[in-house]
Amino acid sequence: MGLLQSSHGQFQALSDISGIEDAFGLMDFKVAGTSEGITAIQMDIKYKGGLPREVFQAALAQAKKGRHHILTEMQKVMSKPNPTLSELVPHIVTFKVPTDKLVPLLVPVVKQSATLLKKRAP
Repeated sequence: MGLLQSSHGQFQALSDISGIEDAFGLMDFKVAGTSEGITAIQMDIKYKGGLPREVFQAALAQAKKGRHHILTEMQKVMSKPNPTLSELVPHIVTFKVPTDKLVPLLVPVVKQSATLLKKRAP
């Protein structure tokens, strides 16, 4: 989404996919989420005059409508996740390190970080 300001000082949020507002807009605003709510927001504000709270409220409401529209269209093609993921999809692996193994695991990392910091220091 982007934000433009009229010559009369009124703000207008734009929903777009093309990115034209990145060059000309006062704000670049991305909202991601599910039908239940927002999971991430990214915002670049270029306007230095301060934006009223109502502008953000209107942008969030507009983003919600857009998100729901996109999710509805996606559900027409795919109503539920695939039961298996492609081998190309990144995977998250978690594991628990036993407390007694933390120091031996972290000491080399700390030493390497200190070495890099010394090399970088003026």
